[in-house]
Amino acid sequence: MNLFGDKVAKNKNWPASEYDFTADYSTTTTVSYNCEYTRYSETYIPAVEGTPVQGYYIRDPEANGNIEATERACAEFTDKGPTWSQWGENQSKCLFITTADAVEPVEEQWIDNAPEAAPELTSNQTIDETNTVYGVAGHEAAAGPWTEVGNWLAEKVVVCISPKRLPGTWTAQNGYVGTNCNTTYFNTAPWGGGSQTSNGTYISVPGA
Repeated sequence: MNLFGDKVAKNKNWPASEYDFTADYSTTTTVSYNCEYTRYSETYIPAVEGTPVQGYYIRDPEANGNIEATERACAEFTDKGPTWSQWGENQSKCLFITTADAVEPVEEQWIDNAPEAAPELTSNQTIDETNTVYGVAGHEAAAGPWTEVGNWLAEKVVVCISPKRLPGTWTAQNGYVGTNCNTTYFNTAPWGGGSQTSNGTYISVPGA
């Protein structure tokens, strides 16, 4: 007598696999850097207003003519200033005494100074930059081994056997580890594909 059962696969194993996918992911990049400062400066030179030569006229001791008239003319030339150019006969009898040289005018200037390092301003910075990508599609062609878990009916197999020469003695077969290998269960088990008149090869299905 035999008891038959369903042979079920719990796992399907593949040595290699590939799959299509979509993914949302974020990537954070940390950037570290140093800021080194250099100081640039200029020197300001203000404008200088030019001035004419400064001085006065006196009578030339070697000049001929009326002394008083010459002295009055020299004093008049002094009042007009050293740049007065209307020379006359009397002015040639005068000597110009310089008290200050002429000053040429100078425009204002900005002069670049040499760059200077500024170590007191040097600083270290760290910035985290996060990039988020949504709905990226791709295909993984070398995903490696893969196991699928489930219940798949493989076939019906003998799970319990009781030889005719040893009535009432049962032996588990094909990896069955249940407790239904016995005559009592054989007589009450549901019928699966045979009948009680199948010459002792009854097809009964035990429970778990």
